[in-house]
Amino acid sequence: MKHARVAYGGAIHDATKHPSGLQLADGRVLIAGGWRKGARQETVEVYDPASGQFTVAGKLATPRGG
Repeated sequence: MKHARVAYGGAIHDATKHPSGLQLADGRVLIAGGWRKGARQETVEVYDPASGQFTVAGKLATPRGG
């Protein structure tokens, strides 16, 4: 995945430090896990660069921090 800048759109619902990201085939970006207050997180969101919006996409079975 190439590094890219994300223009401001909607706010991420559950902000964490050091989440993992993966660009999906359709151009959206899956954002999962991360750290908050010293604990790994289970959050999963999808960012759509076409709309600039984040959507909650469930939770990880096991919290992870990148």
